[in-house]
Amino acid sequence: MRQILSFISIFFLSITVAQAQNLNAFKRILIADNGRIKPLDSFSKTKLLEYSGRSKNHNQWLFETLFFPEKSNEKDIFLIENPDLRNALNLDENKKDLALMNLKKRVENFIN
Repeated sequence: MRQILSFISIFFLSITVAQAQNLNAFKRILIADNGRIKPLDSFSKTKLLEYSGRSKNHNQWLFETLFFPEKSNEKDIFLIENPDLRNALNLDENKKDLALMNLKKRVENFIN
């Protein structure tokens, strides 16, 4: 994910945050992903679906991830379905999604 975000950030050098706040303009920005040129709209939808199993508000999620990471790190995005992993991370039966910060803490607790 870091490589992808680093790569995307190159494309944003010529775009100010004020311009990017318009999600309609933001989602039409073209990027290269795995050798293909695609709009950020398609990229964000694919990535959020990959991480969370859903794609609702995908443009908002990517925008926040790039420009307001402290906010996006607190959102439950990562879907954890594997029972062994769920047990290792000590997840509640009813909780299927974890925020990045919560996931990081649980992995650190598991390692230590």
